Amino acid sequence: MSTVAAPDTPGAKRFGDLSGKEVKTVSASMTRFCEQYKRPILPQYRTIVNDLIQSTHLTLVDARFKYDAVFALGLHGIYFRLLKSYPGEGEAQTIFDALTNCLDLESASIASDAESLSTWAKSASEADLVAALKGEGDSQLASIARAAKDDEFYLYSKMWGLGLIQMMEGAGIETTQEKVVELVEYVGFPVAKVKQDLVQYKDVLEKALQAEQLFKEIEIREKKKMAERLEEKAKRALAQAQAADAASLAAQQK
Repeated sequence: MSTVAAPDTPGAKRFGDLSGKEVKTVSASMTRFCEQYKRPILPQYRTIVNDLIQSTHLTLVDARFKYDAVFALGLHGIYFRLLKSYPGEGEAQTIFDALTNCLDLESASIASDAESLSTWAKSASEADLVAALKGEGDSQLASIARAAKDDEFYLYSKMWGLGLIQMMEGAGIETTQEKVVELVEYVGFPVAKVKQDLVQYKDVLEKALQAEQLFKEIEIREKKKMAERLEEKAKRALAQAQAADAASLAAQQK
């Protein structure tokens, strides 16, 4: 009985031993999230959380994926920008802890790596960012860029692209399509994907801003209605008290 020889390609040599191995499913990650965070996600945030879990899961199970601080900044930054107004003190952080846990990531490490890179970007110039993406210098980003350049299989992910975009924002660089493409090309990542991620990023932030404004307007209206109800209740109580006083006075005069 003849056997089919494994393809003699760099990819097969690098990842061939993973063939046939069980891969964690999206449903397994979703189930674990629900076990970690037992309360229902508010409807207006449910799609956001589900999409983050599912898209990030698919990145993490790709054999080519390597964790780095740019990925961490992308995930941490987009999550907290979209859920910063989630009701309940500390609730957004609790959900993030459950989200990272279900994906076998460390919430504290993600936050620390994201903060480190974000802080560096805020003090960097465009020239600093370009040099680092070329792999020049001893910055954390330069080390990441060199690792990506040296590995033909280094996986570009949406979160990596979002991390780069957020570094550009921190450094005061306009996030135009042309500028994002220019920067990502220094690392050698696919241009088409980062273009798409930039469009989606701006679109989702715009929708999140609109939703946040709507929630604020609803909250203002509800507070106004409550104030009106309390005022009406106070007027009734005052009227009842005045009526009682009048009745008491009338009884005394008899």
